[in-house]
Amino acid sequence: LRRGVDDRQALMIGIRCERGSHKFFKRYGERFEDSEGKRIFLEFADEEREHLDLLIESTGRSQRGWAWPVRGAILARAFSPLIDLHTHTTASDGREAPAALVARAAAAGVEILSVTDHDTVAGCAEAATEARTRGVQLVTGIEITAVLDATDVHVLGYFFDSQCPALDEFLATQRRWRLDRVRQIVARLAGLGVHLDADAVLAPGVVDATKAAGRPWIARALLAAGHVESVTEAFDRWLGRGRPAFVPRVGVPPAEVFDRIITLAASPRSRTPA
Repeated sequence: LRRGVDDRQALMIGIRCERGSHKFFKRYGERFEDSEGKRIFLEFADEEREHLDLLIESTGRSQRGWAWPVRGAILARAFSPLIDLHTHTTASDGREAPAALVARAAAAGVEILSVTDHDTVAGCAEAATEARTRGVQLVTGIEITAVLDATDVHVLGYFFDSQCPALDEFLATQRRWRLDRVRQIVARLAGLGVHLDADAVLAPGVVDATKAAGRPWIARALLAAGHVESVTEAFDRWLGRGRPAFVPRVGVPPAEVFDRIITLAASPRSRTPA
């Protein structure tokens, strides 16, 4: 709307966006073998379907224009600050260093940002320094991995003390389990005739114990070695649940993660099981 798009064009853009979101959540929700993951994704799909229906209904309410409540909602979104509360850096499985991520977010117009690396707060200090220079409000965050019935449950936590010793100790154990799992997966790949240098794959997490290893590190190594043509293929062919090299995660139950986050005065939010 700020770029000269009129009401009708804005409505059409909204419809296309909601239709795309609905298709995304429905398509991937149906791929989940896990019933909880399927339920959550399909609930998101239903919500996007409701939003889409509302927008479509609004196009026929008046020949002169469209419903003011819907117009107001889109106007509010247009003039609201951009917020991204779920990002990853090279401290876990992201591709950007913390400062580079903040710079990129600021360039995209993000005003409120949270770095939520897996089982580590190693990127928080660097991100905070860059955020101050860029005028971005940084929310302390993390994504802690729990396990329920042999399924990963990712729990996002916000507004906590990232320097808490009890948190450091807990996360250090989480990261050791991650390293062990990566070693097991690399060993399993070797047994399948797919050879990787385990030391090279694990090097970032060994040299800096605050970094959290994960399957994306293996996927990128498979890609670099020419065993696959994409990271997606690495997961679909070797690393995903039910694939030949998959190794179930060892971890604490979600209830324990929630207790720890609440103790740290944070706001926990359970994400889709992976």
